Amino acid sequence: MKQLFYPLFLLFTILNVACSNDNDDKQANSSPLSVSKQSLTFSAVGGEQTFYVQCGCDYEVTSANPEWCVVEADGERFTGLDQYLVSLTLNPSTAVRTSSITITDGRDTYQVAITQEGGNFPDPDSSGMSHTAMELLHSIRKGWNLYNTLEASGGETAWGQPLTTQAVIDNAKANGFNGIRIPCAWNQYVVDGTTSDIKPEWMARVKEVVDYCMNADVYAILNIHWDGGWLENDIPNGYNEAVEEKQRSFWKQIATTFRDYDEHLIFASANEPNAETPDQWETLRKYHQACIDAVRTTGGRNLYRTILIQAPNTNIDLATELMSNLPNDPTPDRLGIEVHFYAPATFCILDEDGAWGGAMCQWFWGEEQEKYATGDLAVRWQKDNNEPYVREQFRKMYDTFVSKGYPVLVGEYGMMRRTLSDPTAQEGHDLSCKAFARSVTSEAKAHGCTPCYWAGAFDRLTGDITDAPVYEGLEEGAQTEYLSFSK
Repeated sequence: MKQLFYPLFLLFTILNVACSNDNDDKQANSSPLSVSKQSLTFSAVGGEQTFYVQCGCDYEVTSANPEWCVVEADGERFTGLDQYLVSLTLNPSTAVRTSSITITDGRDTYQVAITQEGGNFPDPDSSGMSHTAMELLHSIRKGWNLYNTLEASGGETAWGQPLTTQAVIDNAKANGFNGIRIPCAWNQYVVDGTTSDIKPEWMARVKEVVDYCMNADVYAILNIHWDGGWLENDIPNGYNEAVEEKQRSFWKQIATTFRDYDEHLIFASANEPNAETPDQWETLRKYHQACIDAVRTTGGRNLYRTILIQAPNTNIDLATELMSNLPNDPTPDRLGIEVHFYAPATFCILDEDGAWGGAMCQWFWGEEQEKYATGDLAVRWQKDNNEPYVREQFRKMYDTFVSKGYPVLVGEYGMMRRTLSDPTAQEGHDLSCKAFARSVTSEAKAHGCTPCYWAGAFDRLTGDITDAPVYEGLEEGAQTEYLSFSK
């Protein structure tokens, strides 16, 4: 019996030692929990910072105050390190606020201390600011641009438009436009080239035009337009701190001037930013963030003001492809997206045959106008980009943004108006323009997007209709009710 027991005892001992060694090896090969930062400090405007976690087993990361301190995996891994992005909203209080992020694997626990400075902002004022961005934009039946005016290089009347008066805005309203987009230049009106200080007399003139809109009880959308391209044309060169600082400075001055205006005034960060890649969107996103931070930190009603950010190239396809990571806004439901619609460009923009590598101007648009494209005129109509295309484009905007609570402004759309020698061709062209105006206006609203036409359909000084086909198309399209939406 002893002879049998001893070999069994020896075998058990050997197996036990082997198992123990195996567990020790697993423990040794499992990286202990470690965190790259012990603390993070943010300014009052908030922002984003990162930290890294290394761990050989499952672990959890949680924020003590997720309503204003958000932590999420950033999707980046560097030789076993997991990157986390911490995003803080604006601190509306003058007091410092603190939080923490806890990282634990069940055995070890680490905390990253979060500290955010207090702000020295005027007290928030929510009076007259009760509606969400969606509600405001859906209050605009149809919009119109005060085009080629305050954004004109060389002065307000340099591009052929009359001086804007109260009567101009009143005439727009009388023709059914209760939303006025105000393209505006600022960089050509700085005190000198060494600062971003806007001339007081220019700020006063812009204020006067905005006041015309307030007097008429219409919505005003004030932007920084092309403005010489200092922001939008510089984006392909990569992030530029000087550009961000100018954006921040301009918007701080603008927002301070208009701080006491109610929700009828909407701000728009830029115009048509030249961006079309993920890296360029990230640069543009930083510039939009500078606008949001500058506006919010001026306090008062600006803490609740609706702000519109522009898609890369204000292009619908680029918007839906690239804008998965939006800027941070400390105020919920006050952020919207802006796109423009000039498709097909051969119908909407091209004014001369062959100007774009041999492309021919498109005179006719819409499925019903194909009948005019006969004989030599067959090249003046295209099968693509008619009504079904318009519908599909705005469906994308609804699915990507509107359905998630972000309203969309179609800040510009229009077509190239042409005078043709052939009366039949002219009839087809006029009907095409009417159909385009009607389709874009109607499909935008049917998918929860707000239409704002670019060009002129009425005389600014008299209010008389100057382009009946386009005006009728806009008015027919505006009959469409906005797609109902509740967040």
